[in-house]
Amino acid sequence: MNNVVQTDRQVKAALERVAYGLSEGASALGIGETLFAEIVASGQIPSFRIGRRRLIRKSDLIAYADRLFNEQNGQVRQ
Repeated sequence: MNNVVQTDRQVKAALERVAYGLSEGASALGIGETLFAEIVASGQIPSFRIGRRRLIRKSDLIAYADRLFNEQNGQVRQ
């Protein structure tokens, strides 16, 4: 049974999303889609296209949130 649980965790970890669409990215940051689209369009969060979909890497969402936090809390970005 323990092997089944471990295998299930490994599968879920392997399938973890690495990129999000605009609505998913907005939801991940807890902001509206319109504001998120403006942030992406301004280049504050990098994006790329696959077919017709615009995607944002998970790491770029985290970096954006970290950057805002550091700026608003007086921490210098390194």
